[in-house]
Amino acid sequence: MFLAPWLKKFKAEILVIGGNISHAYNLFGDAFEIRLKKENCFCKVAISKLKEDAALLGSGYLLDDEFWRSVQHALPLM
Repeated sequence: MFLAPWLKKFKAEILVIGGNISHAYNLFGDAFEIRLKKENCFCKVAISKLKEDAALLGSGYLLDDEFWRSVQHALPLM
């Protein structure tokens, strides 16, 4: 699985799945999570409640000066 090494490398605690693929998670989710565990990747998997709207909301925050001030300290860590 291509995601497991990256999730482990970044010590991810959670993987949030959104967008259109999240609508089909019930079709592949169990197998996906079993495969993560087989690869010794034990991060939690969550489905975004915002789905496709997350990108629109996130891009809107780019215009908000207050948002930039609140995340400025984290930018060098990304």
